[in-house]
Amino acid sequence: MKQSKPGAGTESGQDNVTVLRDLMRHGKQAWSLMADRRVPATHKLIPAAAIAYLLSPIDLLPELAIFGIGYIDDVAILLLALRWFNRLAGEHIAAIDRGEAVAIDADYRVNEPLDEGSETII
Repeated sequence: MKQSKPGAGTESGQDNVTVLRDLMRHGKQAWSLMADRRVPATHKLIPAAAIAYLLSPIDLLPELAIFGIGYIDDVAILLLALRWFNRLAGEHIAAIDRGEAVAIDADYRVNEPLDEGSETII
């Protein structure tokens, strides 16, 4: 007869809790960064693309073919996308705070209105 160790079988339960905790933490941080105007719109496409993947019928591991295991790729892609977005957005905001952000230096010129008798040259 096999002897089971105390606490055996709880590792996968703890792993699930850890993944859910990570999803919640990164999700909350991403939610606040999505509302921050200092984060570029191109960075904000990362969580949007992950959500689009979750909603699309295209899937790496179909849920119906492998019951239960098919959701692993969905959770993994969402978690990786949130981590990537949070890292990129955080680095961008930190660069702005340090004064290292890229700024566009431009000169603006106002053209005088044309006289009635002058021609428009393009």
